[in-house]
Amino acid sequence: MNRTILLLVLLSIPCISMDAEPLFEIQTAVASKGPSHWCAYACAARLNDGRILCVYSDCGDRIAGIFSDDGIFWSEPVSLIDSPVEADYDPNIVVVGDRVFVLSTTRMSDEIIRTTTWCARSEDNGKTWSKPYVVVIPHTYTSGKVQPGIQLKSGRLLFPYSWDLVLEEGSKTVRGEGEMDSQAGVMISDDQGDTWRLGGDVHVEVKADDKKSGGAIFGADEPALMELSDGSIYMIMRTGTDRMWETWSRDGGETWDPPRPSSLVAHNTPATLCKLERENVIVCVWNESPTNRWPLVAAVSKDECRTWSKPKMLACVPGLQSSYPGSAVTRDGLILAFWQQQRPNERRDIIMARFNLEWLLAQD
Repeated sequence: MNRTILLLVLLSIPCISMDAEPLFEIQTAVASKGPSHWCAYACAARLNDGRILCVYSDCGDRIAGIFSDDGIFWSEPVSLIDSPVEADYDPNIVVVGDRVFVLSTTRMSDEIIRTTTWCARSEDNGKTWSKPYVVVIPHTYTSGKVQPGIQLKSGRLLFPYSWDLVLEEGSKTVRGEGEMDSQAGVMISDDQGDTWRLGGDVHVEVKADDKKSGGAIFGADEPALMELSDGSIYMIMRTGTDRMWETWSRDGGETWDPPRPSSLVAHNTPATLCKLERENVIVCVWNESPTNRWPLVAAVSKDECRTWSKPKMLACVPGLQSSYPGSAVTRDGLILAFWQQQRPNERRDIIMARFNLEWLLAQD
């Protein structure tokens, strides 16, 4: 190959130069429609064709999705799951080749009794969608389906969720999250998502005295997953303590190590994980506070979630939560972080930050 052809080939390969200038941009991805209207629980993933899909709950009325080629310009919302009577919450995404699954937590909006998991499925990278159908999770009340599923190197699919131990007993009721005792887990598919079964569960023993607020959950909730280079799976979970908790699976999600507090300060709020494959680093976005859902920050791990860089702030509006983050990486290696931003009058918008590794690692 002569030098001219080699140069053209190298120039055609997308990459992020380590000499790139720090980049940080912020925009409203989905705006609420007025007082008391809210858009929340954003979950994002890159599709097989390179586009980004972000799904969210539209005031509980439906699960909607928006698409982008570049993380800057977004499509109009597409309705994916719209239950006629019940409310649709907690959407997550599982991508396997051109096949895409979007799943929900669906329940009566004024009751904490039972849930149904609905799924819309695409075979063409989200261009067309099936009629929603039920994915059976054999628990009474499931939730926490707010982070994307993953495909392991083995081909196995996992999607994270949580379920409530109190309501499982069938003889008790709960009036709010502060009375719930959650257990984090995964659903497993070994046939490209045609069927799903239960994987292993993780419970964090949280006593009332350990909770930092009365409305916080007991147990572990809203897990996020990442497969590591040795094939193990890392899980980070929301708890009612002042830390995110973490655990690992060495057998594809069948069982999990005893959980332990992570180094990440947080209270009663989930985190999101994504990976920059070229740089071999993992990015975490979460609320770094022992009591509040602000500020929202991001940090990098260069050693597979054992330690984290100094957090960089994405958003902070004291008194108004910037929470429930989702994240994805564009085909050219930019990080997208989504979150629900609380506004006055009960409004919530989906906000998105677009930034690079240079910005995240730059010293202020």
